[in-house]
Amino acid sequence: MPDNIYSSYRSMSKHIALLKKQNTQLINEMKMVLYSTFPELMRYCKQGMPAWVLDVLKKYPSPAAIEKLKVEQLSKIKNVTHDKALSIINKAKTAPHHATTVCRSF
Repeated sequence: MPDNIYSSYRSMSKHIALLKKQNTQLINEMKMVLYSTFPELMRYCKQGMPAWVLDVLKKYPSPAAIEKLKVEQLSKIKNVTHDKALSIINKAKTAPHHATTVCRSF
């Protein structure tokens, strides 16, 4: 009888562990794609992937799209300061040519 009581908890625990593993895999894949397309943004991802980086990439998926922006446009995104926006735009302008191709959406 006790085995039946805890079987649902074990099932839920296994499912949560699977979701954590998948989350880690997706974050690692995202970092590899980011590194290959716009490695300059990796400096902001040392402690994980901040939500503002994902917001920037959602709106502007390539360095070519970012380099055309004005600082004010990029700094409208939450947690992107004026200085950070200026730095990102400058890095996009000096990014290697191979990284300016538009990447497909995730």
